[in-house]
Amino acid sequence: PSTYDRAYNAMLGAMSDQGVRVTDAQQSTGVITGSRGNITVISTVAPRPDGSVEVAFKTRGNIQEDPKLIDRIGASYNARMGR
Repeated sequence: PSTYDRAYNAMLGAMSDQGVRVTDAQQSTGVITGSRGNITVISTVAPRPDGSVEVAFKTRGNIQEDPKLIDRIGASYNARMGR
């Protein structure tokens, strides 16, 4: 699979690993949205001209409900990418 596909699938898996219920996943745009309790998670992957990808995770809502959620998603993503 392409770098983009690997990153996208790793993001989707990382969110699931951490109990985030995916509510929308658009591989063509690279955006995945989900929720865990009262926290919304938005993940994006975007191709770069050199063939690499830029990945970002954002949370909003009642982040105090699970302040380490974003860190765990990032760790799961890195593990899935073999880092």
